[in-house]
Amino acid sequence: MVVAVRSLLGVLDKAEVQLKDQRDGLVEQRRSLERDLTYYQRRIGQLRSELSSTFGTTGNASSGGELEVGEWRAQAEAQLKREDDNIPVNSQRAELAAVRSKRDGLLGDAALVEGDLRRVEGTLALHQEQVRALRGERANLDAAEIKAKLGPVCPVCRVPIDRALAEGCGISYVFPDTAFVAQEKRTVVDQIRDCNTTITVCQTDIVSRKRDLTQLRRQQTVLENRIASLEAAIDRVAKQNRLRWVAKRRVLERVVELQRAYREVSKANRTSDDLGAKDEELQNRQTKLRASHKNVLDRFDELFGYVCRGVLGNNISASVSLTGHGIQADVQVGGMAMESLKAIAFDLAATLMSIEGRTIIPAFLIHDSPREADLGISIYHRWFRFIASLEKLSAEPLFQYIITTTSEPPSELRSPGFVMDTFHGADPMERLLRRDLR
Repeated sequence: MVVAVRSLLGVLDKAEVQLKDQRDGLVEQRRSLERDLTYYQRRIGQLRSELSSTFGTTGNASSGGELEVGEWRAQAEAQLKREDDNIPVNSQRAELAAVRSKRDGLLGDAALVEGDLRRVEGTLALHQEQVRALRGERANLDAAEIKAKLGPVCPVCRVPIDRALAEGCGISYVFPDTAFVAQEKRTVVDQIRDCNTTITVCQTDIVSRKRDLTQLRRQQTVLENRIASLEAAIDRVAKQNRLRWVAKRRVLERVVELQRAYREVSKANRTSDDLGAKDEELQNRQTKLRASHKNVLDRFDELFGYVCRGVLGNNISASVSLTGHGIQADVQVGGMAMESLKAIAFDLAATLMSIEGRTIIPAFLIHDSPREADLGISIYHRWFRFIASLEKLSAEPLFQYIITTTSEPPSELRSPGFVMDTFHGADPMERLLRRDLR
């Protein structure tokens, strides 16, 4: 609105508008910088408090800045490289390697014992099977198994195995040799005795080897538990060392962040100073441009004072000035501001500028309801009389001024030549548009 008013009054040109836009942009940039500065300064305070506690310094303002940060960074980097704080695990790792080696040896021994045990168990099963075969307990063997174990001919009756299975031993045409049969029986007895001896030896050996294997498994369990315990201890120490490293790394990151915050503050301050210098330069250029409109403003000030004195008398103070915030108007009577009159006096002074051809707007003015209650009845009537006096400035009409009001004007200005129309709200036909708007 200020730009529009100044443009219509002819006290603003394109260059000043551009300068104003640039200054507005600078103001926004400075606000943004102030927000950044507030954030970084608060963050610097937090980081300095945290790091002062970490490094055991007081963190007072006199020791702050880049020097302090440089010292802290050197300490943080030295701590990160130093491994003295790490908990040693070399002894645990050496013991773990030794226990694993011993466990692996036990596994090898157990594998050998298991292999021997399987071989002895196989020997035992073979001799037990031989005993059953010698005793005739395998009557349900098939021909292939019988021939594999006894040969193709029955050792007793000398009948082929296949024929004996097919037709029975009753078809044998060979008469048994009693002496041979007796010898065969003695041989079978000797064989059974030898097999039983071997079976006894195998059973004793199996018991011994199972006992050895159980002992090896028990030792393996002890070693496995020790390995698990050492691995857990090493993992705990490694985790603690990692946590120590992470903590030292976090301290270094805080120092770097503090260093970056100091740089950002320094950068923001330099930028703010540059923006301030640039804003001052633009302000000086604006001042020069406003000075170029001095003649127009001086005339507007004269007309504003003329209007105010015409209504309020000569004992007033009235002025119009152009500042960085726009056009400022002021009216005082006896030290009291006349805010209600100031606005309509400003409008009428602008109309007088239009009469003189100093603005780009026509000398046409509409005031909507400047009420008597706002101005006081005496000032209200003097306003109407002052407007009427302006008609005498020329024989030809120089302006057109319409007032919509609910208060009666002075009696001499109530004639049809001044009152263009009268409206009433009760009857729709007596309203402005002759209808009831809904």
